[in-house]
Amino acid sequence: MEDIKDLVTSLTITGMSVLRSPAARQQVAKMAYFQAKHALSRPAFRKAVLRSVIRLTLVYIAGKYFVYRLFLHPANKLPGPRPDFLIPFMGNVRQLISANAGEVHREWAKKYGNVFRYFSGANQPRILIADPELLKQILTNDEFNFTKAPETKKFLSLFLGDGLLAAEGDVHRYQRKMLNPAFSVGALRGMIPSMVLPTQQLVHQWWQQFSEDGPTSIVVSHDLQLLSLELIGSSGFGLRFDCLRHPEKNALSRAYLDLLSGDSPVGASFAIMFPWALRLPIKRARQVRHDIALLQAEAKAMVEAAAQRKDLHDKKDLLALMMQQVDDESGNVLTTKELQDQCLTFLAAGHETISVTVSWCLHTLAHHQDIQDALRYEIQTAFPDLSPDDEHPADDLIPSYDDFNQLPLLNNVCKESLRYTPSVPLTNRTGTKDFKLHDTSLPKGTCVVICPMVSHFDTRHWGDDADQFVPSRWDRAPANSISPYVYLPFLAGGHQCIGYRFAMIEFKVILALLIKNFRFTPKPGFNVRKGFQVTLRPLPNMTLMMEKVES
Repeated sequence: MEDIKDLVTSLTITGMSVLRSPAARQQVAKMAYFQAKHALSRPAFRKAVLRSVIRLTLVYIAGKYFVYRLFLHPANKLPGPRPDFLIPFMGNVRQLISANAGEVHREWAKKYGNVFRYFSGANQPRILIADPELLKQILTNDEFNFTKAPETKKFLSLFLGDGLLAAEGDVHRYQRKMLNPAFSVGALRGMIPSMVLPTQQLVHQWWQQFSEDGPTSIVVSHDLQLLSLELIGSSGFGLRFDCLRHPEKNALSRAYLDLLSGDSPVGASFAIMFPWALRLPIKRARQVRHDIALLQAEAKAMVEAAAQRKDLHDKKDLLALMMQQVDDESGNVLTTKELQDQCLTFLAAGHETISVTVSWCLHTLAHHQDIQDALRYEIQTAFPDLSPDDEHPADDLIPSYDDFNQLPLLNNVCKESLRYTPSVPLTNRTGTKDFKLHDTSLPKGTCVVICPMVSHFDTRHWGDDADQFVPSRWDRAPANSISPYVYLPFLAGGHQCIGYRFAMIEFKVILALLIKNFRFTPKPGFNVRKGFQVTLRPLPNMTLMMEKVES
């Protein structure tokens, strides 16, 4: 035994001595190369190597994507649905895309509770959390330990640059600190005219376009997308895009209409999971790359043009306010690139979410005529002098920030609509460290899902009428004291939407002026689905019947 130990020691010392010599290392490498070349020259050996590689690859795939993820991952200690074995590697994706966004999640929550596991693409386990205390842990207490999934961040960065929605950690905190003043109530008060005037332009346009002969079919979501883009242009950047009248002549409206209407829910989900697909040499990918480049160029041009304004400090739009901000500690201002990324963020998020929100609200009100009529009466009583014939009302006729916020039914309808059809139905976070959910320990990299479409319909928090559209619920408990980790239209914690006040007043302005002048009813035979394309998009585009209403 001692002889064997001595031999091993001697060989080890000799081997180490040889490898310390550059000439010896070179000789060993040559020997290994010629041996490998000689072996690979034999067909039988090549076939054996190929078979071994294939076997190892299959073992790796089976081990990681089937055995580990479907059975051994700690997430499987939680209850949840079985994966769909009919389509390998796709977990529960088939169930998710076959129904309205959030519908299957709600069914699973009723069956498995407010913390459960399901499988996404590549059989990746995901944990949906609708428990308020756990959501507080993820979104507030430990927010820096839970970030966007890498593929989600890459997808968002393609369209939004490194703006606030894509940023994480200290970068996000710095950006938010610099942008907060631009979204203060004082700043929003000065933006109301730039919200009312584009909306009044659409009201006038519809009023002139449609006859008095009764209800007319209209694709409301298309015009609302153009309106919201025009509105973010005026209140966000002090610019008139004129995309309501000439959408084809405006580069931004052309790009966004193409980007946001060209994909199916399956295509959008694929792009989120695999951002590299947008680099493929196919027609759709080339068009998307062209649209993104155009948006980046337009955002840069807006920032450069704003920098040349002599009256910049007198302006009240978001871009002007962002350019005026100075960091108290460092004295820094936002760079041109940072401003460009924020412009891309507010252009995309600011107009897409509001057009989706108003589209679903009008759809819901079309099916609740009593609520729509009561809301119209409240608005017509509050703003009797605002005429649909007047495309450019005088300053003294434009309602103020407080005028809109003091309408109780309008407030309740907007809050209830955001509960009933939240514009962003689902978001996810990935643990950057090992973490625990109750008694279950989970490894870093585990994905957790936050789904307002589940939290907003939980009867334990909302009562037995959670499935119904009831604006009056906001006048009483439990809704008027609901936890911010249950009502999540703008998320919560450190990543709560910075523009939630902007979005709410924008929602109220558009809804109030449309309901004041038009009655919306369902279009016979039209069926719409809730599609998940980052936002809760109506598929196909929301189409309703509309008729004029005289004040």
